[in-house]
Amino acid sequence: MTWFTKTLKKFFELDRFDFNNITLSKNVVDTMIEFARTAYPNEFIAFLQGKIENKTLKINSLMYQHFQSSHTSAALKAILQPLTNAVGSVHSHPSYSNNPSQEDLRFFNKNPGIHLIICQPFNIENIAAYDYQGKKLNFKII
Repeated sequence: MTWFTKTLKKFFELDRFDFNNITLSKNVVDTMIEFARTAYPNEFIAFLQGKIENKTLKINSLMYQHFQSSHTSAALKAILQPLTNAVGSVHSHPSYSNNPSQEDLRFFNKNPGIHLIICQPFNIENIAAYDYQGKKLNFKII
C-alpha cells in the first residue's frame, strides 16, 4: 500500500473498516426480516451500526431513518450528519434476487462499509453482504 493510499484511508477514516470477519446479531436479522415484510411490496432502507473488535465487524443494531420507497427503489428523505458507529446499510429487494442493481453499486461505491440486501421470501437464507465495490462477503449470525 502506498503512502498516498494510507493517507487517504486515514483522512477519510476508511481504516475503521479494517476487519476479517463479519457477525450480525440475531436481533438485527429478525428486525431486518420484519422491516422487509412490513414494507413489501416496497423496499426499505436502514443503516447498520456496530464496531470492530479483534478484526471482527460486529453489527449489533439498525439505525432507521425516514425514507421514500417503491417496489424498485428506496431513498433517504434526508441524510444525517456522519453517523456514529454506522458501518454500512441494509435494504430489501421485493423480488427474489439479493444481487445489487447498478444503482445499488453506485450507492455502495459512495459509502464505505458493508451493505446487506435481503430479498423474498425475507428469511435468513436470503440475506447477502457486499463491500463498497459490490464484492460478496461472508458473515455469521450470532
